[in-house]
Amino acid sequence: MSHSKELDAHEKPPAILRSTYKKYQKHSERLDSDPEVVDFERGLTIQQQTDVRIIRSLPKQSLELAVNNFLLGKCSSNGNRSGPVTGTDIPIYEHSLMPGWPFRIVLSCQ
Repeated sequence: MSHSKELDAHEKPPAILRSTYKKYQKHSERLDSDPEVVDFERGLTIQQQTDVRIIRSLPKQSLELAVNNFLLGKCSSNGNRSGPVTGTDIPIYEHSLMPGWPFRIVLSCQ
């Protein structure tokens, strides 16, 4: 019978993760200008344009309904939905370093 490796909360993280954590812990004030951080408003670097891709999109109405249900507990009685979701459908991105871990960017919420 095979056993999967169980997580150990006391195990040291990999060296690359520790060094990345230290880098951002010490330089958080320069985060906005760090070229390794994916920032759609600033624009993507050539490498990021290769690494980040849209895998699908989420209809705006679905997200709007979910956000309103979460924030208000229900939709208004007349069926109108208004809230923080604006614009068009929401793109779902995937980064080549984290395949299978899609992420969405809602710039108005950042």
